[in-house]
Amino acid sequence: MKKSSLLLFRFLIILLLTSCSAIRRDYDDMELEDMATSQYGFTQMLFFKIVDSDTAKELTGTSYTNSGVIYGLKDGNYEMLFVPRKTAEDPFFITNYFIYDIEEITNMLNSLKDDSDHVLYNNPSGDYGGLSISVSPYQSIHTANPNIVFDSPLFYIFTTDDAVFYVGMEAGEYLFFDMNFEMK
Repeated sequence: MKKSSLLLFRFLIILLLTSCSAIRRDYDDMELEDMATSQYGFTQMLFFKIVDSDTAKELTGTSYTNSGVIYGLKDGNYEMLFVPRKTAEDPFFITNYFIYDIEEITNMLNSLKDDSDHVLYNNPSGDYGGLSISVSPYQSIHTANPNIVFDSPLFYIFTTDDAVFYVGMEAGEYLFFDMNFEMK
């Protein structure tokens, strides 16, 4: 009796764990890149970032938890593909939002200098590991800069070993802010 109960318990645990992985996506860069290129027509996936529920709500109108965004090139244009955490929900393109030009932003960041002509942004790896996308800095930056009317509360946050830069938009122009929310 004990053996059969133990076997049944093991079977249920294995079934439960298998079911959990089928319900929620496990984000793997190779699988995401394959999905982006083969299923959604991206020519190049630049990065995948997890977004918080407030940012998901801003991008999609729905508050998703632990979901993410694939950012890449499709037909020569930057596109964002929203990837819900639950596998029952299909990924979808974010179409109602202005998509930032990451290459242009990176070039502009690389040209930022302080009063002593020292480069402020230094990302020797050239990758997007220190990048995040969020609406969370909006309130603090808006409070520190009340005269700016941002196009949206969405900010791209570039982090290096030495600095953090917040990139937002006003009237279609990129604005750069440092860790103290001062415009650069």
